[in-house]
Amino acid sequence: MDVQLQRVIAEVLGIPAERVHAHLRREDVTEWDSLNHLRLITAIESELGAAFTMEQIAAVSTIGDLERALGRPAEDGFSSGASR
Repeated sequence: MDVQLQRVIAEVLGIPAERVHAHLRREDVTEWDSLNHLRLITAIESELGAAFTMEQIAAVSTIGDLERALGRPAEDGFSSGASR
């Protein structure tokens, strides 16, 4: 995973960077509520120069989804929303 992306996610959600991985799901992170979801998208757009569509923003439910929306393959290669 991109270190800068990992840092931004950890900072916005207020969690240790070690917890940030492709399988991390919104429902597994109390801090990843709807407001922090928008803060996360905004921070990624600002820090990484990315731009998301409304469809992409709504579809993100895992860190892997974010990586794919950025045009990066999810580190582990699992499909969107895969469970562990």
